[in-house]
Amino acid sequence: MAMRLGLGRRCLFAGTRKDVPEVLACASIYLQSSRVEGFGIAALEAMAAGLPVVASDAPGLGELVRGAGEIFRVGDAEACAAAIRMLASDTGAMARAKAVGRLRAQEFSIDACAARYARLYLECLEDAR
Repeated sequence: MAMRLGLGRRCLFAGTRKDVPEVLACASIYLQSSRVEGFGIAALEAMAAGLPVVASDAPGLGELVRGAGEIFRVGDAEACAAAIRMLASDTGAMARAKAVGRLRAQEFSIDACAARYARLYLECLEDAR
């Protein structure tokens, strides 16, 4: 499709990568324009890497990014472009998205999730007594 649209020289389809942290370190903004997304782990990884995130409001993804990045309606290319332009031109918004994104990523760290599971298990044990 990229070739048919005349974008072949502007697109890189890199396939499976084992160097995601290095790839993210080269980026300025992370975009995820999914129509359907179960959770959005890639967006979470981008937030953890300190990238501001622009994402579609797909179920799962929208909930993850909302308040920590810019959201646009699924399929709305104009709103997507506007969100990217806004972040690229507003250093304050870029800094806020980076900071809040890092905090959001910490909420889903292994330690934070393990602690929540441990609390849940303890509550269940107490309720069973």
